[in-house]
Amino acid sequence: MPAIRTGHLSVTGNFRENNEDSCYLDTQQRLFIVADGMGGQSAGEKASALAVELIP
Repeated sequence: MPAIRTGHLSVTGNFRENNEDSCYLDTQQRLFIVADGMGGQSAGEKASALAVELIP
């Protein structure tokens, strides 16, 4: 298989104090997961972190 170049950038923005986004990369399986946090919701950062932890 041809090589794939990847990158990741996540910006908190102007309205939030923390970044709730998460990502996961497995180059062997060619699996890339991007999970958008639930901005402003209680434990919103946990939802995206849990997604990238449980899906692979």
